[in-house]
Amino acid sequence: MLYEIERKFLINNMPDLGSILPIRYERYYLNNDVNNQVRIQKVDDSFQIERKIKDEDNIFRKYKELITEEKFQELKSGCLNGIIRDSYILVLRYIKDYMKDYMKD
Repeated sequence: MLYEIERKFLINNMPDLGSILPIRYERYYLNNDVNNQVRIQKVDDSFQIERKIKDEDNIFRKYKELITEEKFQELKSGCLNGIIRDSYILVLRYIKDYMKDYMKD
């Protein structure tokens, strides 16, 4: 089991992400319950089913399991909605500098 703490920040300027290789997410939702999400996703070449259960305001428990591409395609056909996005991982040192320089006062 993984725990996730979501944090969002308002920034004045977007940092340059040109030198960071993105991770491509293709994600589809099997239900629309924001407190108990069931979703499938393709992350690069990996296929997963994930359950995300809300424990507290910003804390979620996550359970992930690998599935085959065939299972992914089968489940995808019955999904409510989906999203394809790129995600960027920033190292902590960069985040500290970024927050100092870009956070709104």
